[in-house]
Amino acid sequence: MITIPKTYPLLFIALLTMVFMSMDLGRNFDIPNANQIEKGLVILWAMTTVALGRINWFAVVGYVLVSITIFISAVFTEYEYFDYKTSIMSYTQIVAILFFFIAVLEERYMVLCLKIISFAASIALVVGIIFMAAGYRELFKAEYATGVARFGGSTIPAFMAGLSIMSALTSLYLWLRYDHRFKYVFVISYLCLILTLGRMAILIGTILCYARFITFAGITKKTKVDVTIALFFLGIVGLAAIAPTMLERIENSGLSGRDILWHFVIYMINLYPDFGIGFGHQFLSTPEDIINMTASWSAHNEYLRVALEVGIIPSVFFFFFMFLTFMSPMLYFKRFDLFYFGAILLFFASCGTDNTISSPYMFLFLVSAYYIYALERYHDRRAIE
Repeated sequence: MITIPKTYPLLFIALLTMVFMSMDLGRNFDIPNANQIEKGLVILWAMTTVALGRINWFAVVGYVLVSITIFISAVFTEYEYFDYKTSIMSYTQIVAILFFFIAVLEERYMVLCLKIISFAASIALVVGIIFMAAGYRELFKAEYATGVARFGGSTIPAFMAGLSIMSALTSLYLWLRYDHRFKYVFVISYLCLILTLGRMAILIGTILCYARFITFAGITKKTKVDVTIALFFLGIVGLAAIAPTMLERIENSGLSGRDILWHFVIYMINLYPDFGIGFGHQFLSTPEDIINMTASWSAHNEYLRVALEVGIIPSVFFFFFMFLTFMSPMLYFKRFDLFYFGAILLFFASCGTDNTISSPYMFLFLVSAYYIYALERYHDRRAIE
């Protein structure tokens, strides 16, 4: 009888997810419902981790409370165009990220996941080069609002930035803790992040990577000081190189049309303040003229989107319960960690400008931070033993 190692299903689904996300089937091949395919793979990946790991019941409680909040709003909404099918389909958006926190994996499984995630930006770069050679798309895309050329690899710059954040963070950690060869993956990933010119993305990626480096116990204080000084001067050179382009984005694009979308969403919130219009219904409510002006129908602000979809007061509970779910690993391991806590805060900060909860491109960096936190706990236990 042939036995399949438990790592194989996890390896297969995680790698398939990264490849499909890098392929960007919807934009490159006009495949209908490609977004659902990508999110479906992420959900399957998350469910695989639950099947392989121990259950963190603190996270389960948070997940259930978030679900109840969405259900109550669905029952009591007064929006005449509310559709349960749309609400259920959108509900899967939060299942993906929350499921990852329900599972407490063994070290080998988490290291495997981090290794695959670390190559996300590199895969997108290679696929992008292939697409460029085949005539599908260019590596650099002109921004809609300004015409500034931003690196997108095989997808759009915003998604490439998300892939680059998680790749840079995970490859840096793997380099420091497990394998020095990952330093090359880190350099490629971080350069990809810089070239995307994503303002919030570069801020989040830089803070996370530097925080992970500066708090890593295996590095001497002298090395940390020397690297900090070197990075300071390299940062000045780097900023000088990209400053003109970044300033052009800031001066000419502003919020890149988000302000128009936000005004409309706020208007809709005032119409349905109690229980909203239904989870997942925000993008359906956006008028065609606003879509034409902004080239987008998503709010790019999770706080406004959720407030519109479930109601103002329910949205407060929604985000509070999500916060508890993300904090649950520290309850499970009984150890506070400043790096991981900072990653949670950065996640919620990014919710103010992007579709962070609903997009795997945006939220997998927090899953990576969780695994890094857990791996450090396992390392601490071995050091004590």
